[in-house]
Amino acid sequence: IKRTPSDNTLLILKQCNKNREIAIKVFKDNKFIAIFESISSAAKFINSCKSDICKCLKGKIKKVKGFNFEYVHIREKEKINCEK
Repeated sequence: IKRTPSDNTLLILKQCNKNREIAIKVFKDNKFIAIFESISSAAKFINSCKSDICKCLKGKIKKVKGFNFEYVHIREKEKINCEK
């Protein structure tokens, strides 16, 4: 089953470990793409390495394969706006 980004957002947030406080939000061309519970999952999604995504999250590089990344606080998931 192919899911839409909004379906993926809800699914990943529900699957996240309750102890985990952050997730990774992915954008391309300032448009929300998906949200992941880990950097590893996001790296697999865009077929890239974790270290490049880490560099992007730290602000050392702007994009990885055309994608932008940012942290999301899961405790505030009700407040998450999936559009930038």
